[in-house]
Amino acid sequence: MKFLIVFVFLMLQAFCELSLPSYTSAIVDVGIQQGGIENAVPMQVSKDTFEVLTGMMNREQYELVRNSYAEENGIMNLTNTDKEQQELLKDAFTIPMVKLYDNDINLSDVSDNIIKQKAIENLKKEYEKIGININHLQTAYLLRTGGRMLAYTLLMMASAFLVGFISSRTAARIGADLRTRVFRKVLSFSNVEMDKFSTASLITRSTNDIQQVQMVIVVLMRMALYAPVIGIGGVIKVAGTRTGMGWIVGVGLVAILMLISILMSIAMPKFKLMQTLIDDLNRVSREMLTGMLVIRAFSRERYEEKRFEGVNDRLMKTQLFTGHTMSFMMPSMTIIMNALSLMIVWFGSKGVDMGTLQVGTMIAFISYTMQIVMSFMMLAMMSLHAPRAGVAANRVFEILDSESSINDSPESADYDRMQFSGEISFNNVSFSYPGAIEPALNNISFTAKPGK
Repeated sequence: MKFLIVFVFLMLQAFCELSLPSYTSAIVDVGIQQGGIENAVPMQVSKDTFEVLTGMMNREQYELVRNSYAEENGIMNLTNTDKEQQELLKDAFTIPMVKLYDNDINLSDVSDNIIKQKAIENLKKEYEKIGININHLQTAYLLRTGGRMLAYTLLMMASAFLVGFISSRTAARIGADLRTRVFRKVLSFSNVEMDKFSTASLITRSTNDIQQVQMVIVVLMRMALYAPVIGIGGVIKVAGTRTGMGWIVGVGLVAILMLISILMSIAMPKFKLMQTLIDDLNRVSREMLTGMLVIRAFSRERYEEKRFEGVNDRLMKTQLFTGHTMSFMMPSMTIIMNALSLMIVWFGSKGVDMGTLQVGTMIAFISYTMQIVMSFMMLAMMSLHAPRAGVAANRVFEILDSESSINDSPESADYDRMQFSGEISFNNVSFSYPGAIEPALNNISFTAKPGK
């Protein structure tokens, strides 16, 4: 249930994040460059201009436009707010609005984007003629669009907070449950299992390994679902911009995948070795602390210090190696991101210069590209944590799945020991350590008296 709740909030967060670049593009293209006028469909226009514009339309467009406006005091007011009809009205008005002031323009020599911009410029002139405040239109559009961006941002922040809160609580509960199960299992172990795992390894598995599992659960709940959605959503948005620069994203993704593959192949064996070295460090530490009096009695302090330093140095060198290897990831990712941004600006500026691309669209394309790169960075982080946590999880479940060599009989019952009294006798009992050639104790007989 919690995973479903987290998934819903992640989808909401992803939707908000993928929506923000389009609003940024609208602020630049429509709010700043077009003065808040979204298209060539006039909200109001003088009757004389209206007659001129409709005179340049075909019969179907003429009927649509006539039915979409109502006259009031010599001003034609738009009354049709249907979205599908708005698209048809946009097609009907664009060319006539361009020819209203530039009747000799050759439309076959200019791009659709330039035609749209020219139509909006002429519409501004018509608005000024009938006394509409262009600055007021622009301010209203910027405030309206900026308010939506703020609402999406706040909603995205709230979703991210709830995802982090729920995932942290879930991981903490899973970690606590694993520690409890491991502790109960260890209590049932005989000396055979204790010798098999060693006390130091059991401590590491109960603490460090479970902590690794707990950490990766948080990462998976927060990123495993979010990164693919952002990546796929970013690719869909990039394809929808129709800028002709999709190949730049492909180059960036290939570079990122090559970087991740190289780093993983180098660092992953060391991550697996690190858990074993932590076991060795715990083992040596426990032996030294437990036998401190013996060490002092035989003046073995210097020898034990060297033994500890040897294990500690091996762990340190392994950690430094993995740390240095993974330290290449962020700078390399940053270089790739900056290179992609530079390529988009370089090739996008040519499109802006030719009139086939708007500045806001280019900014949105950069934002979506960065979201795709960030999704791969999140997947890379998961690919680093998951194998290490997988090793830790296998070590934990190795304890939970192990069978104790000494088990109670099915007929045995759990009674309060105070209900019984008596003594236990051992007759001709032998004992040997696992793997020993001869028994350590042979044919021993003794009786355990009550309280002795």
